[in-house]
Amino acid sequence: MARAKRPPAPAKPVTRVPDLGPFHAPSQRDNIPHRVTSTAHAIQSPSTPSFAAAGSASGSDMDESADESSDECADDMPCRRSRRIATRIVQRPQPPPPPPPPSSKQRAPTVYKGPVKGKKNWINPKIKHVVPGIADGAASVAPGREQIRVCDILDTKFVAGETYYFVESTDGNRGWQRLGNLKMDDGGEMVQRFHQRYRGYEAGIQVMGTRRTGSGALELQVHFQRRGVNLKWRNEWVGRNRVNPRVFKAQTRLKRSRADKPAMTPEEDNGSTAPLRASHLDTRLVSPTLPIALRTIRPGDAAAMSALLSSPSAANDGGGDPNARPLDRDRCAANIARQRADAAVPSVLARDPAASPGGRVLSGPSRVNMALVLLLQPPSRQGVSEGEGERVEEEETMIGLGGFGAIKDWVRNGTALRAGDVGVMLDPAHRRRGYAAEAMRLAIDWAFTPVAAGGPQLDLVTVTTLADNEPMVRLADDALGLRGTGVLRPAEHGEPAGELYYELTPEAWTRLRA
Repeated sequence: MARAKRPPAPAKPVTRVPDLGPFHAPSQRDNIPHRVTSTAHAIQSPSTPSFAAAGSASGSDMDESADESSDECADDMPCRRSRRIATRIVQRPQPPPPPPPPSSKQRAPTVYKGPVKGKKNWINPKIKHVVPGIADGAASVAPGREQIRVCDILDTKFVAGETYYFVESTDGNRGWQRLGNLKMDDGGEMVQRFHQRYRGYEAGIQVMGTRRTGSGALELQVHFQRRGVNLKWRNEWVGRNRVNPRVFKAQTRLKRSRADKPAMTPEEDNGSTAPLRASHLDTRLVSPTLPIALRTIRPGDAAAMSALLSSPSAANDGGGDPNARPLDRDRCAANIARQRADAAVPSVLARDPAASPGGRVLSGPSRVNMALVLLLQPPSRQGVSEGEGERVEEEETMIGLGGFGAIKDWVRNGTALRAGDVGVMLDPAHRRRGYAAEAMRLAIDWAFTPVAAGGPQLDLVTVTTLADNEPMVRLADDALGLRGTGVLRPAEHGEPAGELYYELTPEAWTRLRA
């Protein structure tokens, strides 16, 4: 008996997909998101066109193929029609990815918010805002508190034998900190890089005054502490290249208009009245108009001093010393050693505003003998390289002697005074050029310089010469403007002509210079 034919199955709906060509991996489509599309047809091999051909066929053809597959399944056995899900990745535009989270090393720029009451930085007056834990002279890290993370080191100083660093933390705050208070993620390499970068600069630099040399080069009077020299503070005139460049700009702007006023140290800010000391062993005074300079005498000047004192006309012609005696080189070397020992005694200033607004000099050197040198090479060649820390000294030759052969402590009308006797002696080959008068002016200017700026801060300067030494009398009367102020008195060594004695106070010298 013939089996009745099964009626054809109804046509299944077919979802059409766009013609994308061969099967593609997700990575082969750029900037298109994913979408999954399924069909009721068996998926073909990736190597053969799958939906490209199906997309070109009509709907009736697809229905017939479905019927044929159904008939084959029905003729063999009553099994369930197997179906496969064909997936196709279709990509669509995607929004841009979110920005990455900020790195821990990134920080907001430092904004100056003004001074904080009770906090003052003695290096840079613009750096005054601090936070707890970053304060001037912080003692130690509190228990349970993390160390300060540092992103930069700006300066260093010594306080009570310990090294402090002026640091900038990762949150933008600045202040003085001990090394143990700092968090060094790089194992301390930041400190090593800082010292390598500023190798040759002095520690704890504090600009106390500025001046211009004869060529216009800038020199600074600095209060610094040499590494490895008993941690003692010293005052010296140095070139700009010896000053930390991070501190130089702020300090010179602050001090250029008031070179005679020292910068305040942390101890002074706290009201300390400890004596201030200034050494004169390396004093150097350069003329702004003539190619000469006065400097403290050195051991290498023994030969030049012997030749100068042995000159036949050294004791007679203008600028000479009638009491000069020929000395050989060995005796000159011994004299220079004693003179330098006396000049090495520092001037000590007692800061007592109640007694004296400028302070009172307690003690100082008994003499500061100087050499008058002729500059053969302009001082403009002094190096200002900030990377090397070197200085090119000008070439010079010694042409005379000057300075203060005696500085004495007097008491006048119940007031203690320090008075220095100034003089000059010039080589005959270099006279009548204004060098002697300029050397006297340089010495007198320096005599009245405050101790805070490196000077001896004398109360009185005297000029003493024999009355028959006409060139020296003309120098005092005409070049220095002391005519009519000299007093004739018996000579110290009994010369029959006697001697003329002049006195100058700081106020009188200021009027004469004006």
